[in-house]
Amino acid sequence: MKQNNNGQMILNGLAETREFFEQVSLLIRTAEEDFREKGWELISSSSECSDVTRQLSRPQKWMPRWVARLFINDEHENILIYVGVLLDRVGSWAGFREPWITCGLFEYLSGKNPHVNWDLNWVTTHLESEKDPDGKFNLREYPPMERESESILKESTMALPLVEITDANALKQKIIVPLLEEISNICRTDDE
Repeated sequence: MKQNNNGQMILNGLAETREFFEQVSLLIRTAEEDFREKGWELISSSSECSDVTRQLSRPQKWMPRWVARLFINDEHENILIYVGVLLDRVGSWAGFREPWITCGLFEYLSGKNPHVNWDLNWVTTHLESEKDPDGKFNLREYPPMERESESILKESTMALPLVEITDANALKQKIIVPLLEEISNICRTDDE
C-alpha cells in the first residue's frame, strides 16, 4: 500500500520555515552588534517585525511581512538608520521575486528626529519605490513643502537579494560598511 507523504511534507516545510526565521533573526542580531560597535544604538521602542497576529480569522498575518531594527547615534542626532528583511510579496511590486535584505537612512530636520514614533513600515521604502535590489543606494531629497510637513530632508535606501548574505562577513561588506559610508556621504554633502 502506497503511503501519502503530504503530511510529512507539510511538517518538513514548517520545520524549514522555523529554521529560516532563526537565520533571519541571527542576521538581524549580527547587524545590531556590528552597528553597536560603530556607536549606533538600537531604538528600544522599535518593533521587531510587521504586524503579526494570533487571531484565527486573520491567517494572512500569522507570518511577518518584514523584520527590522532601527538605530540612532548621538553624533548624528538627525539621522535614523535601519536594517531589515522583506519576506512577503503579497501586495508588493511585481519586481519583488525573492526576500530582500534592505537598509537605509532617514535624515530629519534639526531637532525633529521622531525616533520614538518612527513608522516601521518605512523599512519597505526601497520596495515601494520599485527599485531593484542591486546594492545601490537610492537617494531622495524631499522638496521644501514635504520637508516641513514630514520634518525630513533626505532618505537613502538600498536592497540586495537575501541569498547574497551568506555569512557575517558578507553582511558586513555588503550592508554594514556601505550604509556607514552612505551616512558619511550624506553628512559630508550637508557640510558643503
